[in-house]
Amino acid sequence: MRLLKILGFIPWVTLVKNAPRIIDMSYRLREELRRARENRATVGEELVELEERLDSIEKSLASQAELSSKLAEETAGLGRALEGLTFRVTALLWTALAALGFALYAALK
Repeated sequence: MRLLKILGFIPWVTLVKNAPRIIDMSYRLREELRRARENRATVGEELVELEERLDSIEKSLASQAELSSKLAEETAGLGRALEGLTFRVTALLWTALAALGFALYAALK
């Protein structure tokens, strides 16, 4: 009995009259939902790909930073070696000039 009362409140004439539009809209809605699921799957795949690329870039940057650090250490070592070499060459030149001076002094005497 109760079910019949509830069914009596439904506007059946309007429902039957609009049935083709309701069916059409339901197909459209289903198609949009299917596309949304496909897009979601595509976006998920793209996010995984982007995450992998980001990890690769981070590893590359870490190795480049390590390489830059080693290059800076080697450059500093070369700078120190060059300073030592400059000191030795300067000392050798002064020694050679002093020896030349003594030789000239001895030759002129």
